[in-house]
Amino acid sequence: METQELLPPSLVYVTETWKPDIARFRREVEDAQSSGSGDALTLAEMECSLDLIDADLSALRSSNRTDQRTLASIKEVAELKRGLERLIEEMRPLCRD
Repeated sequence: METQELLPPSLVYVTETWKPDIARFRREVEDAQSSGSGDALTLAEMECSLDLIDADLSALRSSNRTDQRTLASIKEVAELKRGLERLIEEMRPLCRD
């Protein structure tokens, strides 16, 4: 019988397998700024993405792990969050009637 080595479980964070399409969001914001009218559905998608990023960041920060991978993930997710927040701030006024 073959023996298998069991590795300690690790958490999988959303942003390791999925990231919002920041480039597309940026193009949408630029288009909205050019036309003077934003797309409310894009804004909603951006805000939902931000909620997922917030949840991921919260899980990372509450993790008992302080290894380099976790710290690097926290930094990456925090930067992603800041970039998305800026795009939302630019889009939100363009979606008001």
